[in-house]
Amino acid sequence: MDEKTCPTCHGTGEIESPGGLFTTAVKSCPRCHGTGRIPAWEE
Repeated sequence: MDEKTCPTCHGTGEIESPGGLFTTAVKSCPRCHGTGRIPAWEE
């Protein structure tokens, strides 16, 4: 199956979410589930 880079996390598998006043929390990308890749047919 063809895969492409996840546009949500740009292939890193992680996204930064606002944690608090001066912090950011890194968590797994919800779109690719931390893999950094998504199926080519998924837009």
